[in-house]
Amino acid sequence: MPKKIICPECGQEKPHYARGLCRSCYDRLRHKLRKEQQNKNFKEKQNKNSTISEMTVLVNFSIAPEILEELKERAKEELRDLSMQILWELKLLQKIKQELKEKENKQCS
Repeated sequence: MPKKIICPECGQEKPHYARGLCRSCYDRLRHKLRKEQQNKNFKEKQNKNSTISEMTVLVNFSIAPEILEELKERAKEELRDLSMQILWELKLLQKIKQELKEKENKQCS
């Protein structure tokens, strides 16, 4: 038989269950902790989804399907998937733009 305690939550003399509490107070605490964890997980998931949506871009190639085909060909040649090829091309363009800017600054000096 479990030892009897005065539960610090409800103040009643009841059998000890766990964490120094009676069964009903322990169940209430466990429910509260579980609910808080679910809320925390939900908020983290929402934050993650909002971050992902900020980093995702939908590109409509319907006005320039030849560009899409060219990107697909390059991706196939370089063993990349299409999204990685698009990122690679953007990175190259950014690098070229930076080099041109540096060259222009040297000429102006």
